[in-house]
Amino acid sequence: MKNVVIVGCGLFGSVCGRILAEKGFSVTILEKESYVGGLAYDYKYQNSNIMVHKFGPHILNLDHSEVYDFLSRFCILVPVDVKRKVYVNNRMIPLPLNLESIKMIIGEERFIQVYQNLVRFFPKDEVLLGELTSCENEEIRTLGRMIYDKVYLGYNIKMWGKRPEEVNSTILQRMPIRLNYNKRLTRCRHQVVPQEGYHDLLCNMLNHGNIEVKVKTDGTEVIKIAEGGTIYYKEKEFQDILIYTGPIDELFDFEYGKLQYRSIRFKNQLKKNNIDDSAAVITYPDNYKKTRTTDMRMLIDQPDKVTVWVSEYPGEYVRRSKKYGKPSYPVNDSCDVEIMEKYKKKADLVDGLYLGGRLAEYKYYSMEETVLSAINCAEEINKKYGNKAI
Repeated sequence: MKNVVIVGCGLFGSVCGRILAEKGFSVTILEKESYVGGLAYDYKYQNSNIMVHKFGPHILNLDHSEVYDFLSRFCILVPVDVKRKVYVNNRMIPLPLNLESIKMIIGEERFIQVYQNLVRFFPKDEVLLGELTSCENEEIRTLGRMIYDKVYLGYNIKMWGKRPEEVNSTILQRMPIRLNYNKRLTRCRHQVVPQEGYHDLLCNMLNHGNIEVKVKTDGTEVIKIAEGGTIYYKEKEFQDILIYTGPIDELFDFEYGKLQYRSIRFKNQLKKNNIDDSAAVITYPDNYKKTRTTDMRMLIDQPDKVTVWVSEYPGEYVRRSKKYGKPSYPVNDSCDVEIMEKYKKKADLVDGLYLGGRLAEYKYYSMEETVLSAINCAEEINKKYGNKAI
């Protein structure tokens, strides 16, 4: 049976590694950071009981029992009810947008007429922003444009460094607006977090006799892919299995150019008061350079005399930068699509190479989608190289 080397010990690499280890593969995971977990890494803040999500709020919104059951093997998953708001017109307005949000944006007097038109043109529980902006009713079109301008435009310019239409013109048009008063963040079956945190979850997952994790090890420095598709590991020809979860352009030494990623700088503040008494996450479309702030005490209901506010400041990813040196989100505009297609074709020619996760596949994944993708990847490898079916 072949050995497996995984570059990156985030959620994808950890799930894939655990499944393959249980099937008898010898797994080595290379992690550039000094910790495991990737962007889901969390820790207790200083001398408090507050668990801080180092890279912003991570909530498991799960619909697939396969994912829920797999993660439950390594932790106790506890339900949470995360409330969000957006700061508009100097007021905290509920997210996801619903009828209460609309009333607060346009005012109570105007809302009565707008509501009557919404019910007449959209007799359903939810409408897309694009449906509002393209509606034949002028009042509804005006509402759609107002929501676009006040809630989404500024946030997306800060988040992506571009106007929404420069990245993907359809994204904002697909934003849902609820035509009821439901404030629940998700309609998934489970909205949960690991009781002892993600770091504990991942450490439990990686605790297997067939897994070796090497932290502070940059996979791109010890792995090279030569012309013709031969993989070299520590300067020796590698004929086993390589699972790569880092930026795909780095793996191929930027042969076809650099892909665009956005990075986030995080600022922590120790506070005694909640940021808002009824919401844990506040989004800021305008007014501030930050895009959002999370109150960690309220996020997962942690009793303590203090709390930690974690604020996010997006910027362009610059490799090895101190502020913006961690790639987080693929930009994926039209130029990136062309470049990525070239890297994907080259990767397909490399025997034993598997790409996984949002950086390597250059696409956005939710946490549930990441776990499902990792399970499928492990299944594919096991069917081809292993002795047992998953």
